[in-house]
Amino acid sequence: MKVRHETPHPDLSWQVHAGMFFETPMGEVLKIEKWSLAGFEWPVDGPECPAAGTLSVPFQGVDVRFPIRIERDEAGNGVLFKDLSGRQRETLHLFYRSILSGRMASSEDMITSLDTPIDLVPMGETETEQKAGDIGAGRRVGRLLWNIVFYLIFAGVVLGFIGGQIIDRLTYLHAESSHVVAPIEYYRSPVAAYVDEILVEVGDSVSQGQTLIEMSTPEMDSDIEAIRVARDAAERRLEDAERRYAQRINRYDAEHQSFVPRLNALELRLQRLIAVRSVYDFFAGRDLRTIYIAQAAIAGLERQITTRLAPLQTDIDEQALRVRDRLQELSRLRRDLGNRKDAADALNIVAMHDGIVEEVFVYPNQFIARGGDALVLEEAEPRVAVGWMPASAVDVLFVGQQADVNLNSGGELIRLGAHISQISAGGDPLRAEEYGVIISFELDEISPEDIRSLLRPNAPLNIKIHRRWAPLEWWEGLWGKHEDSTN
Repeated sequence: MKVRHETPHPDLSWQVHAGMFFETPMGEVLKIEKWSLAGFEWPVDGPECPAAGTLSVPFQGVDVRFPIRIERDEAGNGVLFKDLSGRQRETLHLFYRSILSGRMASSEDMITSLDTPIDLVPMGETETEQKAGDIGAGRRVGRLLWNIVFYLIFAGVVLGFIGGQIIDRLTYLHAESSHVVAPIEYYRSPVAAYVDEILVEVGDSVSQGQTLIEMSTPEMDSDIEAIRVARDAAERRLEDAERRYAQRINRYDAEHQSFVPRLNALELRLQRLIAVRSVYDFFAGRDLRTIYIAQAAIAGLERQITTRLAPLQTDIDEQALRVRDRLQELSRLRRDLGNRKDAADALNIVAMHDGIVEEVFVYPNQFIARGGDALVLEEAEPRVAVGWMPASAVDVLFVGQQADVNLNSGGELIRLGAHISQISAGGDPLRAEEYGVIISFELDEISPEDIRSLLRPNAPLNIKIHRRWAPLEWWEGLWGKHEDSTN
């Protein structure tokens, strides 16, 4: 027999390869290739797994058969033994142990496993003992709970009136004059001007660079209109100059075309005179008078063309200069108009940051003086909580220190986590004669929209800063050293 040992199964039972057979109630016999004391693997090509059957264990040429009950293993492709008797477990254990040890089991051991009345003896309590124990345990639990409740109430009263104040002072620092500060920005008119159009309403979200209010002055409008009229006139003069220039060009082309047939005829005659001559005629010094006469005729006609077209060419050059002057004039007027428009746009009120319009103070066609309030914009930055503490608190405050922000919203007490974002020196707004520390807090794990809905500008707050208690720091340091040593 070939026996192979494998690593332990997750249920701590070693699986072995040793032949056993399982007979189903329908008479089908399956060979079990791999099994343990917990169960065996069901063949992949086997029939549907029944709830019971007969297991055959080979022993010295004979089979030890006994009925068993099985159930599917949901975790894998196997079955588990169910409700085995003491004799059945002892027989399987004897066969399993002999395979693992490599020694054949003796007939005496097999007979002992089959004949010895080994059954599980229940070790639990009887029903009467359970009832008596439950009654006694219930009374003991009741007395224990009563004592716990009594002492908890007593401790709560003591800690609530006395210890609560002590723990609060040891655990927290209370910021005074705490309130909400919103990043509000007031937009004012840069000059004395009229309101042309209001492009936003209260509650609108705006982005940086967006025009909020369009404004203008009569002087600026008149300058722009005058430059616009001059620009239109310059455009008309440029069109007239370009038309004249085009006319001169067309006339020049027409005059030149009138000489083209004669010039082409003379050039053709010259080409024919040259074509009938040999190359040697030009090197041998033979009579070339006819060719020279044809060349002279072409040169005379070209001089005649130049003389005839010279006034037209002069006129074309003058018209080209006039077009260039008109272009320069129009470019200058367009540049001046753009500069005036940019200066007019500078009168408009433009958003310097992303934010939300909180209030608008002006209306269309209103005249607003220089420095007059136009609108209020709250920047997209979240609102912060600000508190004040005496100068003696400098030694126990640091940026990043945790705090609790408490506020009343509609009769409901809300607690928000926060941390110190900035510490600066300054006086208490309510006590100008005292000089101390101004503390800014940022709220944790809450969106700017929720902050805006919960925290109204200048709303009062109750802020408690977590104190770094010395005994607690000593314990944290001790525990940290302990963790370092274990690592």
